[in-house]
Amino acid sequence: MNEQAETKKYRAFISYKHGHASYFSEALAQALASYSTNLFESPREIFRDEDYVKPTADIPTAVNEALADSDYLILLASPEAAHSPWVLSELNIWCETHNRTDKIIIVHTEGNIETDSHRKCIVWENTDALPHYLRDRISDDPLIIDATALMSDRYLDLEIVPFRDAVNRIVSQFYDLPPVEMSGVAQLKTKSNNRLKRIGYGIVSVSIFIALFIGTVALERNEVVAAFIDYNTAPDKKSKEQQLAIQEQCEKIRNQEDLPLKPPVDGSQTDIDAIIESCAPLNNLTEAEGGISGLTDKELIKHMSIQWIYNDGGARSNYFRARILKGERPYEALVHYVQSHNLNKPKMNERRPQCALLKLGRKKAEAAFCRHSDQKP
Repeated sequence: MNEQAETKKYRAFISYKHGHASYFSEALAQALASYSTNLFESPREIFRDEDYVKPTADIPTAVNEALADSDYLILLASPEAAHSPWVLSELNIWCETHNRTDKIIIVHTEGNIETDSHRKCIVWENTDALPHYLRDRISDDPLIIDATALMSDRYLDLEIVPFRDAVNRIVSQFYDLPPVEMSGVAQLKTKSNNRLKRIGYGIVSVSIFIALFIGTVALERNEVVAAFIDYNTAPDKKSKEQQLAIQEQCEKIRNQEDLPLKPPVDGSQTDIDAIIESCAPLNNLTEAEGGISGLTDKELIKHMSIQWIYNDGGARSNYFRARILKGERPYEALVHYVQSHNLNKPKMNERRPQCALLKLGRKKAEAAFCRHSDQKP
């Protein structure tokens, strides 16, 4: 694939209305970053303000700089976005300041975009998902990708063909390739990556076999490694009942309100007070100091994700999934499970997972969990 010279920091800037579209925008950004990349290749940089802009930052300046340093603008089109002052401001900067109307990709998420197939144009009178600001600024027949059927979290995975096709069409624009050719390139890279993984697993397996002869300490460490490899190669060890329970929970809670944390089934408000007290010092410490001050949602989720890698698979451990199987909400299961491991740790950064969860709040933490629940840690 002949890639264009990457002179800008970001391959794309995602413009969207916060709220309902946040979940979709995050999944899309992650998919665009990784789709059709080699195993050892750096992911593409996709700007999404909730990932890159810190709460203490000068937001307008940060957004303006990101727009100037992006190859494409991806508009998540919906009636809410069409009336958002932030979205309109971003479009105005893109079209007027940078004069890059030919680099807009429209992803239709909600509402109506009516097109006339004969005249090859948008019927603006019957369109409510696009700001009429664009009427005289984009071509009569722009690239519009229909994602209205992909807004449920169950579809936001590159293993799901419609979502992968939508991502493929966008990435094909990055490299000026027909979607069919881009898909072929992606398949070749996937095969190459799988081959490298198999080689890696083989090398690691041989290394583990050799390490079994090198003392008790080495034996214990390699047992952990062997378990992790086995987990990656046999994810179907999860029971069907457990996985269905997680899927049902995620579907139920997707649009629910951001309720406060509840005590564990066998506990009381004292448990929550203990977490709040334990996390208070971390709220004033930077990441380098072991704290969570000034971290973006993406950075908080990264620290919350520690549990998915350690502790025998973390959030996928039988103990954790059993809590959800009994009907406990993922947020409570996450916080109280991590709390039971980390609350009394003497080092600040060892308490950070539950503090990151507490600061994220229910909606963002549960959305991150549901997005990862079908993936390997």
